[in-house]
Amino acid sequence: MVNRKLIYQKTAMGVEEIQSRRYKLPKRPRMLLILVDGRTPLDIVLTQAHALGIEDSAVYELIEAGFIAPLAAAGPGGDGELLAAGDPDTRFRLAQRFMNETAVNALGLRALFFTLKLERCATLADLQALLEDYRRAMLKGGEPAEAAVLVAKVRSLIG
Repeated sequence: MVNRKLIYQKTAMGVEEIQSRRYKLPKRPRMLLILVDGRTPLDIVLTQAHALGIEDSAVYELIEAGFIAPLAAAGPGGDGELLAAGDPDTRFRLAQRFMNETAVNALGLRALFFTLKLERCATLADLQALLEDYRRAMLKGGEPAEAAVLVAKVRSLIG
């Protein structure tokens, strides 16, 4: 049984999957892996996942396969910086990384121009100004419900 009140984060293996698709996760578990941010309790992540049609069973698959772990147990290579997620610099890095990961996941190589804009961002305000471009990119790469969940997630990261 998984404690839905715990905060989960990506393990080193989870980060590797996001960066390189080494383990070739199917689309829905991969999207859940992207939603796991080391800041948000699992019950809220699952609410977001349900809006995308992702079942709870995907969480068990990610845990059993070693892609996510409770925050305290994530170990080296995980998102340990997320413990300090309240400071603006960390929030900026988290939001920028999330936007990049989701854009590349949704658009593949077509995300190049958006990721170039994203790389020029230096502040939370810059990311906020890019949010409409992000929303449009997510709409090109997926369904409106999925785009809405991802945009909401970015807004929560930006603060």
